[in-house]
Amino acid sequence: MEGNIDYYYWKTAYDLIVKKNYRVATMSPSHNEIWLESPGRSPKRVVRLVRHDFDWMNRLKTDLAQIPEKVERVRRLIRAGKIEADNIYFSRFEPVDHQQEVLEAYNQPDRRTPLYHTLVTMDSNPADVGIRKPLSSIDYPSSYEGMDLEIDRLKYAALLRAKEQNEQDRAVFDNAKPLLAYMFIFLQVVMFFILEQAGGSTNPYVLIEYGAKYNPLIIEGEWWRLITPIFLHIGILHLLMNSLALYFLGPLVERIYGRFRFLLIYLTAGFTGSVMSFLFTESISAGASGAIFGLFGALLYFGIRKPGLFFRTMGANVLVIILINLVFGFSIPGIDNAGHIGGLLGGFLTAGAAALPKSRSNAGIQLIFALGVIIVSGAALFLGYP
Repeated sequence: MEGNIDYYYWKTAYDLIVKKNYRVATMSPSHNEIWLESPGRSPKRVVRLVRHDFDWMNRLKTDLAQIPEKVERVRRLIRAGKIEADNIYFSRFEPVDHQQEVLEAYNQPDRRTPLYHTLVTMDSNPADVGIRKPLSSIDYPSSYEGMDLEIDRLKYAALLRAKEQNEQDRAVFDNAKPLLAYMFIFLQVVMFFILEQAGGSTNPYVLIEYGAKYNPLIIEGEWWRLITPIFLHIGILHLLMNSLALYFLGPLVERIYGRFRFLLIYLTAGFTGSVMSFLFTESISAGASGAIFGLFGALLYFGIRKPGLFFRTMGANVLVIILINLVFGFSIPGIDNAGHIGGLLGGFLTAGAAALPKSRSNAGIQLIFALGVIIVSGAALFLGYP
């Protein structure tokens, strides 16, 4: 039975977006071209839906030739690694000079990004023209009476769901207006000037007096030296680097986790960074680096919980920055890598214990993460004390 091509188009979009939870990567203003990405992790599937009537094959060939470049742009847009792509045309009729082998010649299943093309017309059921799963499982009707109202319903529902998905993404980054991150920056700047007035922020005696990490005094019972180093910095360059890192990273983590969780993550990561430094290095140390690496750890946990959103927004950049910092840390002498790694681990575990706001969390899993913080810190302290 001859179908309604607009129904085919919006039924496919509806099933992918509403039922299969595909996301709209990009969409034309007229809604006649929609790029969708599959949920979940790599390899992702990208589906391009096009509603256009092709009268001649030349116009179709021109579009086909442009698809690989467009697919690559969308891959970068969604920040995905390996993907596979389906390009599906919905046209009322086949082009006058249509040749199926021409369309098939543009299929590229063996390339780095596998690419498949399909043409759906009013004379064909989409489930019977070679569309691969999960598209082939879409249920198309045998009767097309009252299709106009049904098309409007499907279109409205698909676009509404796409809007809701975008709003849910934005809500993840709106759990708190940044405040504590800026307060910590202000506090460490104030402490820097206090150190300078007291004799210099690079003076080891001044640093020890104001609470830097100094193993002999920690062993004697001055345990607060595992916290106070977070707010002290050695020299103006050290202060500027950590203040800039906190300025760009802190508000993001505070927006995602909210103020209380941010405070817990920041201070706990600073503590675990100091504890690891206490275990592995004898030198005097200070700085917010461990706490800042803890914020990276919190973002890594966020990436595990919401991988799609993580890699669409920040994922690759976060991983590259962590790797660069660790490589530089091991390449340049004098950098407290133990504190950095301890902070990264502490931030990750604390984020898991606190869980993401407004998300389903397993109390047992949270308890495991909390125990992880306690075990790691406790073991380091036990091993560090003579």
